[in-house]
Amino acid sequence: MRQRLNLARFADVQELLHSAFQAAGRSSRIPVADAAGRVTAAPVYSPLTIPATDIAARDGF
Repeated sequence: MRQRLNLARFADVQELLHSAFQAAGRSSRIPVADAAGRVTAAPVYSPLTIPATDIAARDGF
């Protein structure tokens, strides 16, 4: 006999995740070399495009 899944409501899961993973509320600037094991507080963008041209052979470009 097939067993039915007990699915949780989206709002309940969202609340569970928000309570389990709260932001630290503070941030600091550190050198990249010291950043291992840490999480960024905002997106990090590179000043360079690498590679500089579309050179992929098979991914749709």
